[in-house]
Amino acid sequence: MKHITRTLSDDLQQHIEVELASLAPPVLDGRMDALLWCQDMIFRCISPECAAAYLKRHHNIEVTLTA
Repeated sequence: MKHITRTLSDDLQQHIEVELASLAPPVLDGRMDALLWCQDMIFRCISPECAAAYLKRHHNIEVTLTA
C-alpha cells in the first residue's frame, strides 16, 4: 500500500469543502458507501483524500483509502 501525502492551500481546501458541503453526501443517509463516494469525487476533480478528510471532519465518518 502506497501512502500519498498532498498539501493544499487554505483557500483551495476551503473551496473544496464548500463544494463538498453543497453536495449533501448520499453517505449520510446510507444511499452510497463512503469509500465509493470518496472515489467517485474524482469525477468532480476532488481527490478521494479530500473527500475522505471532509467526511471525517464534518460528519465523523472514517474512510480508509487503499492504493
